[in-house]
Amino acid sequence: MFLSAEEFAQETWGRVELGDQRLTARAVRVGSCMAARPDASLATQMQDPAGLEGAYRLMNNEYVSLSALLAPSHARTREEASQTPVVLWVNDQTELDYTFQRAKHGMGPIGDGRGRGLMMHSTLAVRPETREVIGLGNVQVYVRQETPLPQPKWTRSMESRVWEVAAEEIGPAPAGVIWVEVSDAGSDRFLYLAKCQALAKHFLIRVAFNRWVSSQEGEDQKLLDYARSLPPQAGSELTVEVAASQKQPARQAQVVMAWARVWVPPSSQAPKDERQEAPVQAWVLRAWEPHPQEGVEGLEWILLSSLPITSPAEARLRVEWYTC
Repeated sequence: MFLSAEEFAQETWGRVELGDQRLTARAVRVGSCMAARPDASLATQMQDPAGLEGAYRLMNNEYVSLSALLAPSHARTREEASQTPVVLWVNDQTELDYTFQRAKHGMGPIGDGRGRGLMMHSTLAVRPETREVIGLGNVQVYVRQETPLPQPKWTRSMESRVWEVAAEEIGPAPAGVIWVEVSDAGSDRFLYLAKCQALAKHFLIRVAFNRWVSSQEGEDQKLLDYARSLPPQAGSELTVEVAASQKQPARQAQVVMAWARVWVPPSSQAPKDERQEAPVQAWVLRAWEPHPQEGVEGLEWILLSSLPITSPAEARLRVEWYTC
C-alpha cells in the first residue's frame, strides 16, 4: 500500500519528540511538503515565504536534530525487523557534495580530496527473499578528517567506526531471528566483526585486507592468498548480475565458488585492548569469473561470513545476500 505525502509525513514524524508539540506539527508539515516534491528546492517545496521561513526556523531550532527526527522511523524499523525471520542490515556510504557552495562551513574532504562535503552512513533493513526494504535502521552524518602527515601508525577515526557504531545503535538481534550485517570492503575491521558477534548478530562483509588468519588446516595463512588458493567446489556455478559502471555496461557473469572456515584474530599491531579479543570464527567465500569476456574485467568477490558455508546452496545464498 502506498501512502500519500501527508500520510507518510504523519506516520514518520507524527510521534517525533522535539520538546514541543508545535515543533512536531511543524516537522510533519515540512516533511509532507518535502515528500510531495523530493526533487525540488526547499523554496519550491514550501510553496510560499511563510512556509519557507517555518522550515528554516524548524531546522535551526536547538531542540531539532537529525537523530531526533529519525528516532521514530528507526524504532519502527527495528520493531518490524524483530518479527522477521531473517533480516539483512545493509550498510553503505554516501557523499553529500557541497564543493561549490562556498558559504557553507564545517565541511571535510570528499571524493579525491579536492571536493568538500559531508559523509552519510546509512543502514537499511531488507528482507532477503523479496529484497523488500523494511525501513531505515540507522543514519550517521560525519565530517571526514584530513589525513595527518606523517600518518599515525594506528588511529580509530569516526570513519573507521561507523559500521561498529551502526551495529551497536541498531542493537542486538532478538531471540529466534537472524540479523546479518552486510557491508562492503570499508567495513573489514576486526572490532566490527567482534561487535556483531557480541550483539548476537551475524556479518557478511567483503574482504579488504590480506590479514593473517588461521585456516581449517591449522595453518596461519594470508586471507586473500588462501581464498585464491582454494579450488572451485563441485556444483558451485552461479550466474551473477553485474551492475553497469563507467567502464562497462550491465552484464551477467558466470562465476564459480570456493569456501573454507577460518579464524580471524585481531591485528598484532592493534592497541592492547583490541589484541586481547578472542579470534572470530568465520567462513571465507570466493566467487570469481574464471573465463570473463574479452575486454571485460573479471568479477571477483572475496567475502567473510559468520554464518556457516558448507554447501553450494549456502554459498549461493551468501552471494545473493551480498548483492543486496
